[in-house]
Amino acid sequence: MEEMSTDAKVRLQLGVWNELGGPSGTIEDFVELRSSRTARSISSNVAETTGNVELDLSSGKAAGLLGSSFDHLLIHIVCPGIEGRRDGFWCKVRLGEEYAREAYYESDRRSHNFLVPISLLASNEARTLTVSATLNHEDEGPPVDFALNIQVAACRQQSLFSSIARSSVFVFSTARSGSTWLGSEILCWGKGARVVDEPGYGMLFAPLQWDAERYFDLAECNYYIRSGLAYETGLKPRSLPREIAVFDRANAELQGPSGLFNIAYQQHFRRMVRSAILEHAIDVWGVSGYRRLVFKMPNESHAADFIAAALPEARIIHLARDGRDVLSSRFGSFGSEILSATKNEALRKYAVSFFSHFWNFQNDIISDACSAHAPERAMFIRYEDLRQDLRSSVFKLYEWIGASLTDQQIETLVKDVSLENAPRDEVGYGKRRGDGTVGRFNAIFSGEEIKLMNKIMGPSLTRYGYSVQDENA
Repeated sequence: MEEMSTDAKVRLQLGVWNELGGPSGTIEDFVELRSSRTARSISSNVAETTGNVELDLSSGKAAGLLGSSFDHLLIHIVCPGIEGRRDGFWCKVRLGEEYAREAYYESDRRSHNFLVPISLLASNEARTLTVSATLNHEDEGPPVDFALNIQVAACRQQSLFSSIARSSVFVFSTARSGSTWLGSEILCWGKGARVVDEPGYGMLFAPLQWDAERYFDLAECNYYIRSGLAYETGLKPRSLPREIAVFDRANAELQGPSGLFNIAYQQHFRRMVRSAILEHAIDVWGVSGYRRLVFKMPNESHAADFIAAALPEARIIHLARDGRDVLSSRFGSFGSEILSATKNEALRKYAVSFFSHFWNFQNDIISDACSAHAPERAMFIRYEDLRQDLRSSVFKLYEWIGASLTDQQIETLVKDVSLENAPRDEVGYGKRRGDGTVGRFNAIFSGEEIKLMNKIMGPSLTRYGYSVQDENA
């Protein structure tokens, strides 16, 4: 390819997505790509460089953007050449002194997206947005010898957020309930969906209380404790044989004068949750090339009510599985090497109580989230129903998300995701992928352990259609 001089420029097209409600077509000539060192032209909207790249937003172009209905530039930067490499690098985007963001690139994370407020152009005399890539955090660090593909688009941030939220499906469940099967395989079958796999939102927005006394003599705490925000805040009373619940979130304690759960700041908290989730999703997958995002969240579903309230446009799924089978998976070698091997009856009893209460805790919160959500955008699914009649379940799911499949597509999907068709060395008890056996708990736990489970989880098990009336009850 012919090398360009330092002063040469390559035009970038500034794309506009019609579905965001903006004008149709594209806006051209707003942005030019100029290398501060040397660059080679790849195509009309991509540049390859080993130095800094500058997006020149001179006065006329800036005026055009500032006078438009758009409020953000979306900078999409991809590095295809790092796939398979063990090393990584830092990519930094700057607009004068007012905007600076950086992201780390490696083999598993080859693209990032940056949202830049257009309003900053009004107060920035240079009006030059710089993209640089170095091997470390240092501004003057060694340059990266990789091609960076850069694309730019103008958008309205809130319209973009709403568009992403409407195309999102959140799968809320406890761990070991089939969320990988449902979220990553069934709902992401084909090429039209992307999964956001256990991003950690629940840990950030719904941290647990860790008072030592909550877990004292836990094996004797053999009764159901209702969970949820109304109980944590005291709006609804609990009648407990003990003074304190096993699991609560710390949010309810943040009601001081500056606390985020003070009624004066609850809307701020909601906006913060919404912005954090959607900006992260855009950074992970961008804004094109998929019809829906599926958020798989088995270990953080105790934030389901906060997330659903912040994203009312999204669809949410309550995926439930018999808590006793959930515990049998928890006691497998993948769930815990220690629990799978221990003969210590006290430890087993403690773990049975701990995980039974946690199953109640998460499912209560997920249930409350679904009850408060728009009925047409909330769905309850039992893992056992997926196992019993996968075809009917798939039909209902895809019809619900507005992506109806043909009979042939359904047959192919069912064949592709069926656990019976998965490689035998990848599926089985104690492996990352369980084999889906229903009722295995009867072979894993003693009669006394099952009685303890039934006492703690019984009300919830019954509510979700599971029987606790057996010889072990």
